[in-house]
Amino acid sequence: SVYREVISALSSLPAMGTGIFARPALYLILSFPYLVFKALLVGQVDWRIIMQTSRLFLGNAHTLLFTKTRFVHRDLGLDNIMITNNCIYLLDFQYAAKSLPEYELAGIWRSLSRDGRLSSSFLQEVKNEYCVNKLSLTRFKLMSIYYAVLGLTDSRHTEGRLNDFQDVIWQANHI
Repeated sequence: SVYREVISALSSLPAMGTGIFARPALYLILSFPYLVFKALLVGQVDWRIIMQTSRLFLGNAHTLLFTKTRFVHRDLGLDNIMITNNCIYLLDFQYAAKSLPEYELAGIWRSLSRDGRLSSSFLQEVKNEYCVNKLSLTRFKLMSIYYAVLGLTDSRHTEGRLNDFQDVIWQANHI
């Protein structure tokens, strides 16, 4: 319910013009091959899975184009939400940007990945309430893949991130 309130509040904000980073679809599409290359250099993931994931992402990248951007926090993990006196406060806006709305949803889903119950519940909510049409659901899948590959680019990535990546890829293919 907290995420629902936060998403609703962020959705009502205008996609501010100046003074904020922009991460439009073209940026995400063009940066994806770099992330794949870096994940291959750094990670311990099977290159065939990365290449299969790349085909899925790049083969559907056209669905990201011409999507209206909006203000997104881009780091809405539970660590960046504070609740006091029945008020919700968002913290840590260093990654905030003007980007695709599905980017936010994919980021939340990733932050919940370690808790199977919360992750499944949020994924069901995404399918039922936020990504009700096929195009939006496809964009959500692609942004989830983007986040999963991004998680593999850190040289300090753990076995947990590798498991997260494999889990996201499996679930994204079965949504």
